Amino acid sequence: MQKILKVFLISTLVSFCSLSYSDNHIPTFGPMEAFGCNFSENRDMNDLMRVVKEWNKYSDTTGTNYSAWVLTPYYFNSSETHDIYWIGFSSDFEEMGRASEVMLTEEGSKINDKFNSVVPCDEHSLWGTEVIRAPKAPVGDGYLTISECTLSEGATREAVLAADEQWNTYLDSSDAVGGLYRWYPGSGVSSTEFTADFLLASTIDSLQSWGKVAEGNVNGGGNMVAVGLYGELMTCTDQRVYSAKNVRLSTPN
Repeated sequence: MQKILKVFLISTLVSFCSLSYSDNHIPTFGPMEAFGCNFSENRDMNDLMRVVKEWNKYSDTTGTNYSAWVLTPYYFNSSETHDIYWIGFSSDFEEMGRASEVMLTEEGSKINDKFNSVVPCDEHSLWGTEVIRAPKAPVGDGYLTISECTLSEGATREAVLAADEQWNTYLDSSDAVGGLYRWYPGSGVSSTEFTADFLLASTIDSLQSWGKVAEGNVNGGGNMVAVGLYGELMTCTDQRVYSAKNVRLSTPN
């Protein structure tokens, strides 16, 4: 795990190399692991949920802090190569390491084998998450919107944080309930396939709520506000949307 963290920290600092820190303050990151997976022949989500039920029962005995969602592409294009994604979060990197270790025990390995027989994964990566805006609504099932973002030359940490503050003020005035995050690439992320600086991720509880946000952005001036705040700091492209099914929700230890 120490090797994983060293590689992750190096990767994260590379992502941040174009941001300057006048006060030498490094932001706090939370860990997220992501798997890209495809169902085996004649297997589907029902088969996966049967294994998830067994995994949850085992996880209840381990005392680990780990929450997980299964993502299914909703708005996507032909470049999408996976049936599902599994994303998991822990309270910190040490806890993520502990949650990983319990799946290497004899019982954990048996459950892993069942996962792999249903939906084998050809990608497993570690990311650093930064909260821009905490969700106002209860966390659970919903929809996740992701874009790839590249920082502009000369963009500073202070300028990004100032834009975040103003964007949060605007979202407060719009009664926005979803969460907003930056996910920075770490171990397992290909630097040739992922060339952006980070993923911008936003959460929402339903498609109707997602549509309300879209209406406000497209016809209510939200996009113009965002461009005014972030337009000279970063460029975000390749937006896609996933349905997100919560399969485990833990509280910090």
